[in-house]
Amino acid sequence: MIKELKDKFLEKNPAYTNDVNNFVNYIGEESFNNEFILGGMTTKGILDSLISYVNSGQIQKKEPAKKYTSAIGQLFEYILENSNIKNIGLSNQLGAPPKRKNSYLGQCTNFIINCKELQEKESYNALDDETVYKLIEWCDRIIVKMESEKVNQNIGFKHMAAALCIKLMLLTGITYRVVRSIKFSSLNTELNTLVINNYKLRLPLVLSKQFKLYKKICLERNFDLENGYLFIGINGKQWNTGTSSSGIPTYLQTEIKQTDITGIIKYGIKQLMLQDVNSSVIIRLTGVSNEIMEDCLPKSEADESDWYSYINSKIVKSRLYDKL
Repeated sequence: MIKELKDKFLEKNPAYTNDVNNFVNYIGEESFNNEFILGGMTTKGILDSLISYVNSGQIQKKEPAKKYTSAIGQLFEYILENSNIKNIGLSNQLGAPPKRKNSYLGQCTNFIINCKELQEKESYNALDDETVYKLIEWCDRIIVKMESEKVNQNIGFKHMAAALCIKLMLLTGITYRVVRSIKFSSLNTELNTLVINNYKLRLPLVLSKQFKLYKKICLERNFDLENGYLFIGINGKQWNTGTSSSGIPTYLQTEIKQTDITGIIKYGIKQLMLQDVNSSVIIRLTGVSNEIMEDCLPKSEADESDWYSYINSKIVKSRLYDKL
């Protein structure tokens, strides 16, 4: 049964094949298929396997190490959710908010950050507040222009769709892959809600009004709103798999001098984490990997400042706060 679950997991996550096979080789095929052993597996046990591959030189950089721990963590989540195997300790750590040091992600991130044997790799950080506010202002200007008769309607529509996508990513942290899969029928402009991966989200007032305008324009263009996708090109067709199809990288280069959307996604993820949203919920909603989640954890004193505010906001809500 465990082998079948592993195979099904890899069918859905083929990029994790080498990582999963390496873990199985580390503990042994027989041990991996033993429910008792999997029921006693710990975060430390998984980290021991990583340490073994680091010491042997098979894993030499932080990014592959993050991918490895992400793969094994998701594998165990899948197995525990789809079997009768009980491992309360590991389940709790896998589901704990990633900012907690004793969570699965917290422990793995702490090891990888402090492991001197692992080399660094440059990655895109979450955008800062100043850049995000500048981006939002650009998005709002673009959308307002669509109400003007002077603007080229085809160019304006493409800009508007990209602007709405950027704002939605900043709000939720959803990946481009998830964005392009959202159906138009998921948007309810009367209730101001949008369903993403089975989560019904209430949209901010300004964004909901902008989506109403977008829907009105799509109706005027006779696009298929009943069966079609939410984010589309001027031909009414779903965006292609590459982000260039949306035009977003070009607009980002013009406004904030970078083309990668990862910083936008990480900003949205960071906001969810600061609101104590469960890491499993974040992953299901957004489609991000554990690697992205780990990158959103504080890595410097500057990053810590947001978490200080978060901690204090929670402390003042304590029942005893006003009595102490």
